[in-house]
Amino acid sequence: MVKKDYLLLLFFSIALAFQMISCMTHHLITESIDYYESFYDNWEDVFEEAPPVELEVLKTGEINVPISSLINLKNPAAHGLIDKTIQVFALAFLITKDSTSYLIDTGFDSSFYNHGGNIKGWFVPPDRFSQLQGEDIMTQLNERNVHIDTVFFTHLHPDHMSGAPELPDSIKFIFSKDETYINYPPFFGGGQLKGKYNLKTLDFSKASTMPILGKCIDIFGDGSLWAISTPGHSTGHISYLVKTQETIYLLTGDASPTAWGFHNGVEPGTFNTGNTKEALDSLKKLIVFADKYKEKLTVIFGHELSTAK
Repeated sequence: MVKKDYLLLLFFSIALAFQMISCMTHHLITESIDYYESFYDNWEDVFEEAPPVELEVLKTGEINVPISSLINLKNPAAHGLIDKTIQVFALAFLITKDSTSYLIDTGFDSSFYNHGGNIKGWFVPPDRFSQLQGEDIMTQLNERNVHIDTVFFTHLHPDHMSGAPELPDSIKFIFSKDETYINYPPFFGGGQLKGKYNLKTLDFSKASTMPILGKCIDIFGDGSLWAISTPGHSTGHISYLVKTQETIYLLTGDASPTAWGFHNGVEPGTFNTGNTKEALDSLKKLIVFADKYKEKLTVIFGHELSTAK
């Protein structure tokens, strides 16, 4: 299992080299989205004044991965950790605002139940993914009688967008302008965004600079949902800040896949398709932010259902 993961890492390195040298990356046709200018310039006012939205965490399946893919074992702070395969979760986040529903990431579609899923390729182990009946994203949305308006991605790695094939092609899918679409058939991928024609991007070069977190976009213009630029795990990774009635949620995405990495200051591991130094810098600012506002925040990590208050 672990050997296959190192082969996958080797493939990623080769594929990214080809991307830089010969521009063979699978390109998506997108357009930049206009977003509301925020009148907030500090987090205290956001926490006090912004209207709340509703947030629900949806578990859509399980992933068997080596610890080294989630935590950089080369970081001295990870000394003593033993690499082994563990089970983590594929999550999606359902947001409701003024009777309109949105997703942050899509989790898995129903192909992961007894069919192996839609993440395919020579370097994907057959026992990588699992799913209980009814866990898929569309079943859970249908049970709630929810119709999604927009999906906001943390990043375009397959385990975060593999619910997209069963979502309507017409809905908006939004991600960072700097993000790379990971789809390299026949080695690794699945074409999860095939047929999706309403693809939009967020341009963080035009975003507001907020205290501690740096470049942030006030998605709705009222402070209830923020996109935070956290590159490193991927070239255009985004974390999100969500204000609800009960708490302020910091959704790290894979800027911190695990609570252990967050609490010990260790960036994500071998499945980075961005830059390790940037990943550590992004993690550090999230940690500083969470510590400063620990009485107000609840942190949810990229692949765990556990939270940190």
